[in-house]
Amino acid sequence: MAGSYYLLNADGDVDTAHRLMVGAIETLPDSRNAHDKVLIEALYTLLLVCFFSGRADMWEPFDAAVSRLAPRSPELLAILGQSFSDPARRALPVLGRLDAAIASLGQETIPARIVRIGIAGAYLDRLAGCRAALWRVVADGRESGAITSAIEALFLLANDAFFSGQWEQADEVIEEGLMLCETHGYQLLAWPGIFLQALLAAAHGDHDIAFSLADRMVAWAAPRGVRVVHLYALHARTLAALGRADFEAAFQHASAVSPAGVLAPYVPHALWLIMDLVEAAARSGRQAEADAHVCAISAAGISAISPRLAMIAAGATAMAATDQACRDLFDAALAIPGADRCPFDQARIQLCYGERLRRIKATPKRVPTWPPPRRPSPASAPAPGPPEPATRCGLLALPSGRRPRRGQPH
Repeated sequence: MAGSYYLLNADGDVDTAHRLMVGAIETLPDSRNAHDKVLIEALYTLLLVCFFSGRADMWEPFDAAVSRLAPRSPELLAILGQSFSDPARRALPVLGRLDAAIASLGQETIPARIVRIGIAGAYLDRLAGCRAALWRVVADGRESGAITSAIEALFLLANDAFFSGQWEQADEVIEEGLMLCETHGYQLLAWPGIFLQALLAAAHGDHDIAFSLADRMVAWAAPRGVRVVHLYALHARTLAALGRADFEAAFQHASAVSPAGVLAPYVPHALWLIMDLVEAAARSGRQAEADAHVCAISAAGISAISPRLAMIAAGATAMAATDQACRDLFDAALAIPGADRCPFDQARIQLCYGERLRRIKATPKRVPTWPPPRRPSPASAPAPGPPEPATRCGLLALPSGRRPRRGQPH
């Protein structure tokens, strides 16, 4: 098992790591004993291998092994197996249990467990509730504690900072995490940080940097079969292409993560690109694809996962709608409670709303405002003050007249 962990973090040979982990689990004296700490740690490692593979077939041995556990799977392992593997299909039934685990973080002292709870909530927009505990993990790592957990905590905090608009903080924690990866040789663990750097570059309008970082990700991931890192690159390319108003390229990149009309199984990253794909499809003349993806989003019940995803789903619906229907739908998306906690996504919806109104020469029923009113940061999660709008959200948040015009209008 140690050999597979080395492969995962050093060489990134996912297929070999997966084969070794599955073989090691199957050869344990009792692969059903839920009280066997070696077995449970092996399953946590196998879960990460499955995630980085980005392939549905890799999850089958994990699901089978967890289902065999007796008397029952440990609660956190069960939650992770649902929320982190295929959240579009499997997360809703465990949201209450996940929220309970997050609520217990104030009493949690084990760094690995704190990070695993954070990982379980990452694609479900639950990281805000994990901030204080994740900072404790970082502090422990700075005092020569659990370095691997500190790296993972830093990138989870950066993830939260990106989506909540705290971009200066995101930059800082990414740099710290990447320095730790370089110092300690955790090559695979560095890619989530590089991915977030690429997203920040794309959102700031530094498209050449975003594409360069994406190229690095693909060059490393392709020969090693680490598909999730390839998906990271596609996400960054999608956002950069949208910033350039190159809707054709944006559609090609986004649909390579998950085809239009489908939330690809065991591809959690598909949740982060639902609005991108719909916008790119609608603006590149693919109305049928845009409509199909909106139907898939609705059928999956994505809006029930979190307020941010509810806003994203509603925004995507508005982007695909007819000129006659779009105003009410855009207004509804921007009125969703909690939308102001996601300023970048909110600003993107406002931008698309304004562009649509300009094309149809109409006026909104309510005038979108930027920046939205901000709620004070929780005392448990101190963060720097909000940057100026253009700094916070880059090219995508500039007035619609400033974005280059390319691609077919919707």
